[in-house]
Amino acid sequence: MEPREAAAVLAKAAAYDHRRVDEADVLAWSEALSEAEVSLADAVRAVTLHYTRSRDWLMPFDVIGLALGMRRERQARGGLVDLPPGLDQATEREYRRRYWALLAGDGSVDREQAHLVVDRSFGIVRAPVAVPMPAELRAAVESAFSMPVDG
Repeated sequence: MEPREAAAVLAKAAAYDHRRVDEADVLAWSEALSEAEVSLADAVRAVTLHYTRSRDWLMPFDVIGLALGMRRERQARGGLVDLPPGLDQATEREYRRRYWALLAGDGSVDREQAHLVVDRSFGIVRAPVAVPMPAELRAAVESAFSMPVDG
């Protein structure tokens, strides 16, 4: 995490606990949160979660623990990886790694978006999935336009 991002996290914490933040604090927090690859969005959310659950002084350890928990929750919601056919074992492993990395990020990417991004990174274009039109809808369209409808 960049020092300017750590400063934002500390500013949020200071709003709750009135801490005084100096450059050494910013650099130390930046280093700790970078080591754990905590995103700014997760760190800021972790500050809020911490102070809604505890009166204890917030430390990088607390932010990291909460952020990793949020990351695990997002991964759990990601479900199974929808692998494209024909990947060799090494490519399949890399596909999974990239997919889970996207889902574990800051929560801005959902399952479908993760698949699209990873597919593009491998040059994969999936055929659109045809969804059959329900019989009642097909009958209503045919009757409204006096013409048969495929699907």
